[in-house]
Amino acid sequence: MLPQNGQNGLQPRSTQQQSFMPPSSMNFDNPNHMNLDASAAAKQMASLSAVGLARVAKVPPGPSAVHPQPPGSAYMGINAHAAGFDNPAGNPFGAANTYPNAQGPNGGSLAPNMGDVPGANRQQPPAATLKQRQRNFLNGLNSVMVAKNTPLPPALTGIPNPQYDPNTSTWKTLEPSTTEVGAFRLAGKDIDLFKLWGLVFQAGGHAKLTQLNAWASLLPQFNLPETISTPRQDGQQTAQPVGRILQYYYQVILGSFEELYRKNVMDQQRKASQSRGGQPVGSGFDPSQGGASGQQGDGGMGMIGQPQSPVVGSTPFSLQAIPPSPHTRQPSATPSMPSHNLHGMEGSPVPSLGGHSGQPSTSNIDLEQDAFNNKRKLESEEPDLKRARQKTGSEPPDNLNGVSDRKETIAPAGSSSSQSTSQPKRQLSRRKIEYWPIERELDTHGGRDLRLLEDDWSQRKPLRDVNEWGKVDIEAVTMSLRSRLSFEISYALTTLTLISTMKGQTPGTGFPIAQCDDLMEELLDLLEEEAFGDMPDTFQMSDPSIITHREIVNAIHEDELQPFASLKIRQGAKDRNTGPKPRPGHTILVIMNVLRNLTIFSENHAFMASHTRFLELFLRVSRVVRAEDGRLPRAASAAFTLSDVINARKDTLHVFLNLSHLVHLSPNPIPSTSALRMANRVFELMASYIVDPEEAISPVSYVRQVGLPHNGPVKPPPHPEIALQVFTLLAHPDMNRQVFARAVSQVRIWSLFEALVHRLPIVDLDFQLLSQDIWLGYLEKLVMAIYALAFLSPPSLKRRMKGDRGLGFSRVMMRMVQKFMLAGGPQGRANFTVSAKRAVEALKLIDDGRDSFDTSEAAPP
Repeated sequence: MLPQNGQNGLQPRSTQQQSFMPPSSMNFDNPNHMNLDASAAAKQMASLSAVGLARVAKVPPGPSAVHPQPPGSAYMGINAHAAGFDNPAGNPFGAANTYPNAQGPNGGSLAPNMGDVPGANRQQPPAATLKQRQRNFLNGLNSVMVAKNTPLPPALTGIPNPQYDPNTSTWKTLEPSTTEVGAFRLAGKDIDLFKLWGLVFQAGGHAKLTQLNAWASLLPQFNLPETISTPRQDGQQTAQPVGRILQYYYQVILGSFEELYRKNVMDQQRKASQSRGGQPVGSGFDPSQGGASGQQGDGGMGMIGQPQSPVVGSTPFSLQAIPPSPHTRQPSATPSMPSHNLHGMEGSPVPSLGGHSGQPSTSNIDLEQDAFNNKRKLESEEPDLKRARQKTGSEPPDNLNGVSDRKETIAPAGSSSSQSTSQPKRQLSRRKIEYWPIERELDTHGGRDLRLLEDDWSQRKPLRDVNEWGKVDIEAVTMSLRSRLSFEISYALTTLTLISTMKGQTPGTGFPIAQCDDLMEELLDLLEEEAFGDMPDTFQMSDPSIITHREIVNAIHEDELQPFASLKIRQGAKDRNTGPKPRPGHTILVIMNVLRNLTIFSENHAFMASHTRFLELFLRVSRVVRAEDGRLPRAASAAFTLSDVINARKDTLHVFLNLSHLVHLSPNPIPSTSALRMANRVFELMASYIVDPEEAISPVSYVRQVGLPHNGPVKPPPHPEIALQVFTLLAHPDMNRQVFARAVSQVRIWSLFEALVHRLPIVDLDFQLLSQDIWLGYLEKLVMAIYALAFLSPPSLKRRMKGDRGLGFSRVMMRMVQKFMLAGGPQGRANFTVSAKRAVEALKLIDDGRDSFDTSEAAPP
């Protein structure tokens, strides 16, 4: 018999299997055993232990006729000679790391009857077994990559994955094989991931291969050339080593898989060592060898979930049954040997140790009957079994398997089979079985059970279809808003949200808000009431620094990084004393969304652009002020958090984008306080997206800052472009420019002017990028905004613009005009005509240095 107890330094097979068991996401076996309850698990444990004793008695003590195979071959099904790793001279990684030590505890070699049967350890597993192992391997690899949020292409793993998006995936450059699942193309050859994993694992792992620079030794296994030619930017060809490319593919595809497997092996070995009273597990795993952990094992498991022939020592030991565990796959109680010997053990003779035959004896039959009776007894004592615990360290190592307190030795080599029949019947002692709680499998992400959430979501009532609303009475919706009841307001806002997105039969038509004055006023009343209550609107002409959009975002990040940030009560949080009502900030954002949707339709432009209260209220809600400590910003409305005010500012910016061409800040030459307040706030809102020093950079610098997109052209910064469009349209009429000149301080005008100059093109790469249509429109908005600022600036500020050498405005503009005039061909000059003319006009205004609103003197010809 093969030794399986703790006397020869080897661990019980159940412990070895636990040491090499992967986490649930990498389990290559069927996990249905995890579905047993505690009662069924205890019964099955007792039953399998008793049946194992019967099988022990049937099989005579004798070694297997085959040598232990390398762990990689046991799992991978790879012929060791075919892979080229069984020859010490030809294997650069050494055969000592491939085969386990075949010496017993006394240093003796294998017994004489343990000679190698020709071809016994060269047998390949059946094709169906290899396919099943490959599928299990791909399932485990797919689970690991999905957990990393980098799912592999379904064409590579053969597993459908709805999370995989070929447009945004990092694997879109990977070319899966068109003829074989689990393989990719490299240098015109199919690289089987299953085979690659086995070869690298058998050779010592990724770390060892990289340390020895021996990746090129794997190329003949896939018929790969040593180098391939790749084109360079200058058109020439350069040779790239295929071994380095193969190492890169292994690292990005299988690196995490190998690291997780290695970590699991180390954790399980540590747990097994602790459970045995500090004795080390004889697996021979070396953390420094990376993936080579399974190569020096002392039998048991060659790889994940695959039993392997253990090492046979020179001294016979008694065979003890292994207590089954509901968490690991149950191995047979007989020594590991080829499957044809397992099935034909009783019918065909096998090499034996000490002359024992393969036929069962009478005492073995009695022992099997006693084992069955003992199984029924254990079932009746199920409550005691559940409470029983194995006493770690209180019993000798021979008792860990729970078979018998006394040791039995195998008969000497000269004994006959008749002696076994005269042996007294063994008395089975009561065993203490450790209770293993049944684990619950959870498919979690970020600590949340996604499967449970999906089931809960599928049981919810679906959203109502638009047709279920039927005919909507606008007067009833208005009365619902006026009632101020939470459920009535929810119904009214939900209905208006759907209506605001519906288009009319003709283009540019939708819900005509101009015909519903009462509804418009009720929406604005509810918005002002939720945002400010009875607080009056105050306005002071001050010159504080502009709070940029970037500052607000950074303040949110800094606030969220504080310890116990989610437990702090912040501005805009819901008052718990208000009952089952929506948070006021949510109600405000819904109203702003409804009104923003209505500004999209051209038939509502004139009405909403002339509605002064609507525009002023949006600007007031979007304001941001400094906190009391003067460090972090906060929303001007007490109902808003910083995250809410970012959304509100974006909605306000889009509202002015749709209406600014029709907005007149003041119909009279002398602007009112309301007009000055509106002009100051809209200028502050627009400038907050432009004046940040870290974002006010040239086009090429912006591209380097954000990086190239995966697909499509490089686009200008979206929010600054919208802000430039708003300012260009608002500052186009002379009446609005005059209001801006009185409402905005020179400090803010200079900050915006300086940021606009920094965004102009400087180097040749900037002008090459501006040849695209989307960047050409961005440039025209920049130049138009500079012209508007030059027009409304007072003479003192114009002189500063002209004489500031650090800014160099005149030189930058003249270089830009020259580049536009020398653009390639008539077509190129025509594209930059608008920008060149407006730039020259801006230079004239600043060089003139006069007040542009003073009409007492005629302008020079």
